[in-house]
Amino acid sequence: MEFYTKVAGVTFDNRQRLIRRMSVGERVSLVRDPYNPYDSNAIKVINSNGDQIGFIAKELASSMAYQMDSGTIFSATVSNITGLNPGENMGVNLHITY
Repeated sequence: MEFYTKVAGVTFDNRQRLIRRMSVGERVSLVRDPYNPYDSNAIKVINSNGDQIGFIAKELASSMAYQMDSGTIFSATVSNITGLNPGENMGVNLHITY
């Protein structure tokens, strides 16, 4: 199975600086964050340098978290980086397989 999604929360905590250094095809890690104070289903998106660039969107994370907690392994790569024009916030789109 496979699907595409965008990374949420990319404008917080200086993540735009981290995204500028990323590239299409880069592998990222999806890490459960069950003790997140805002969402017990939270899933962090971590770049290849070990830095957090955001989260899986809450709506999607609610179903993925259960699967991850049950042993499903998700693999993710950067499929697109958006907002490359000056003054625009950058975004990251992922291709996820499991």
